[in-house]
Amino acid sequence: MYSMNDKVSIRQIKILTILDIFSAGILIMPRIMVERGQQDGWLLVIGGTFMALIYGFIIGRLIQRMGDENFVTFTEKVLTKPISILINTFMLILLLGLASLEVRIFGEVSKQLLLPKTPLEILIMSMLLITAYTARKGYECRGRLGEILIFFALIPIVLVLVFTLGTNAKIAHLAPFFQLSWKDFLTGSFRFSLSYLGVGLVLFCNHFVHSPKRLAKGIQRSIMIVGVLSVFTIMATITVLGVNSTKMNIWPVLSLMQGVNVSGSFIERQEALMVVFWIISVFSLLSGYIYFSSLILTTMIGSREQSYLVFPLLPFIYIGSLLAGNIIQLYEVYKWSYTYLSGVFLIVIPVVVLFIAKVRKVGVALDKKK
Repeated sequence: MYSMNDKVSIRQIKILTILDIFSAGILIMPRIMVERGQQDGWLLVIGGTFMALIYGFIIGRLIQRMGDENFVTFTEKVLTKPISILINTFMLILLLGLASLEVRIFGEVSKQLLLPKTPLEILIMSMLLITAYTARKGYECRGRLGEILIFFALIPIVLVLVFTLGTNAKIAHLAPFFQLSWKDFLTGSFRFSLSYLGVGLVLFCNHFVHSPKRLAKGIQRSIMIVGVLSVFTIMATITVLGVNSTKMNIWPVLSLMQGVNVSGSFIERQEALMVVFWIISVFSLLSGYIYFSSLILTTMIGSREQSYLVFPLLPFIYIGSLLAGNIIQLYEVYKWSYTYLSGVFLIVIPVVVLFIAKVRKVGVALDKKK
């Protein structure tokens, strides 16, 4: 850890990457994977994780070439300033849109399970103000906070998996095995791989680390950890709820949590406790979206201070979060965004920038010095 110098350790980057990937999407992904792969949906998670490792490798190579330089200024050197402005404006709008989706999902889940009488608008506004306060404190603050939150975010999920697979699971729900065609397997795996969009956020934090070259291995390890958790989460959902029930639930993992019954527990509503801890991971991802949005905007306008641009972004996120009229529309917007937009952010832009940087030999000298 590096104290009070806006630098973070590789371990903190890995923790934040895990939290950024494993967030609101885990509530929805089981349904999407079962829709595409039926009882073999868990195989799509394995395939998608391996694809995400490839994305992580490409992003890691790009980070090594960037060195200590931030993504916005690096793309200006590689692609010229006008094209860089277009790309970074797209990324800024995308991050704001994803933040709107995440905070709306938070509001819907919180209203359904925790605070049914609280207006959705109040829940969304409260979460935005809290995360914005964290985003204003800089990336080092996120790193320190992530070290605390990781345990509270993942331990409940692990406990759910242990109790579920040990008591309520019916392996017969996974049969018959391996019924997917290669075409369905590849397309479904690619669809799941796009849920690793949080990996792309690492593009903006390389200059916060003393050794950017070491980020590549950290990214790969974070992807593997999330992949293992996702496989067991989706397997547990299918074995408990079955294929049909999983496809009928907007939030199948919530139904899984509601079915957990720990004998002798002094907690009356165990699923509410699990959701509280899940909210922690959403908090981490949302603060990341807001922070990097303000960071992109700060660099594009040439400002030296990032914190004062955080709160002006909140109205855009708030308005965007309320555009979907109901949960069904929210679900469709979520699927569309992660199908058509995240691929550009996670694959197309890093590949194009890395390729052109190599052709034009931008960043090579800095790379050699490292």
